[in-house]
Amino acid sequence: MINSTNPITIVANHPAVAYYTQDNNVVHDDTEIHIPGVRGQLKFGSVKGYAEKYGLDAKKEEQRAIETGEAAWFVMNLGSCITSHDQPKRWVQQFEFGDEVVFHGKRFELQPARNNNVVLSPLENQGV
Repeated sequence: MINSTNPITIVANHPAVAYYTQDNNVVHDDTEIHIPGVRGQLKFGSVKGYAEKYGLDAKKEEQRAIETGEAAWFVMNLGSCITSHDQPKRWVQQFEFGDEVVFHGKRFELQPARNNNVVLSPLENQGV
């Protein structure tokens, strides 16, 4: 999400998408990002965000995920397709592996995972 208080630096500018960097490392559910070397775009998601979107008890669902060892916060790969109609240009923040992000008030490090995936690795001293 472009934050107008922090200037952006455009890393790559293509007809359909522009990649930028910014000092702002706060991300939200459905924030799209790009990491060089990972095919396609990525999107942040959480059990809490899903529960809120579908009218479930978000706190209860997040706690259930934590207690059962499920990933309560995650990054997922997005598919791509070719369309025959115009699409608005997308602006996607670029990160690198090892970068820290703040997601739902918790600090994570972006780490590579098998099969072209990305994992959120929790950092010590979670307070932001």
